[in-house]
Amino acid sequence: MKDDKKEYEISNAVVKPIKKEMHSRAEKYEMEFNNRTVIRPLFKQSEVDEIRMYCAIADIDCDPQSTERYGNVPYTPYSSCSLFCNSRLNLRCITSETDYCRVVLYLEPTRMKRIQPHEKGEDREVAVREIVLVDESYKGKETLIASIWSDLAVNDGDKLSTLLEMETFPVMTALKCSRHKGTFIYVIHSLMVSGRNEQLTTLREHERAARSLTSQVVMTTIAELKEKKPFNTGKSEQIWITGSIPCMEKKQVRIYLGCDKCGKKSNEDIGVKYACFNCNHQNSTSIPRITFTFELVDATCSREMTLFSQHASKILSIEPDVLYKMDDKEREKFLNETTTRLAKDKVYIKLVPAPTFAVNKILRWNIEEASLEEPSSAN
Repeated sequence: MKDDKKEYEISNAVVKPIKKEMHSRAEKYEMEFNNRTVIRPLFKQSEVDEIRMYCAIADIDCDPQSTERYGNVPYTPYSSCSLFCNSRLNLRCITSETDYCRVVLYLEPTRMKRIQPHEKGEDREVAVREIVLVDESYKGKETLIASIWSDLAVNDGDKLSTLLEMETFPVMTALKCSRHKGTFIYVIHSLMVSGRNEQLTTLREHERAARSLTSQVVMTTIAELKEKKPFNTGKSEQIWITGSIPCMEKKQVRIYLGCDKCGKKSNEDIGVKYACFNCNHQNSTSIPRITFTFELVDATCSREMTLFSQHASKILSIEPDVLYKMDDKEREKFLNETTTRLAKDKVYIKLVPAPTFAVNKILRWNIEEASLEEPSSAN
């Protein structure tokens, strides 16, 4: 940690005498960091309104970071205000210019949980509370559920509960994420809650600025899209690409009957209810569906894309059930007219990183929106 002439608060660190055989300096004691150690600066009153960099919930990285000697260690990026160390696992500190700014939806009452010590000893009870948080990045679709333990649950949790009726923005400066049987487990090690108007004003300004950024349309060329990698792409990033479809073929438009829930092809007649084994719905309905595979071309490059019923019907300007009911001659005439139109019209596609984000270090994208009209704001 560089010397920046600031005062720091250190918690959950072990202080012990230095062994004589290891004594190379004048100090008599050494401080050992473990996986619960948190270091953060003590802000002065003048530093309350300092501009801070906040990370969105969707950008929290839960992919284990690997080390050559110790294998995978599940850490998330930590704040520059918090030094989170584990000398036994990887002998290095992981820091980042990141805090986590959240709005509290729910705070669980304090409950006691019995835990077993790592070494021989009696079981003990510790206080634990779950806290449900949300921010603009998830747009109401998902929340972050994290746990706070021991003194943090009792002291800071009680302080937070008194502010729940206000527009409260708690700041987590040390958040640990681990993976257990396919489930992510979040534990908050440091939680700052302030009722001071200056601090809350700063956080509100950040939240409004972040909301404004997410509403802006960012146009990207297909060549720039191909250059994007997992390390320089945020999980909440939203981009738009635009181009034309100069070489549409009739076989690229596929009309079929499928499940109204998951879209899986069905062998039932139109309108018949059945049990879909793909999505496990017992009351699915067989309805017309469309898939449209095409090559989107702009001035820089091209990219193959596939649109499904909702998005495909917007680009083709026809509903699936209408196209399904056409006879062969009507359908051929419609597709010929559509081919001519799409060669001239611009198509706008909104992309977001897939939930799996990256597989084998290859970035994957999902189509969130498709339109023939230029977007004025990202939804």
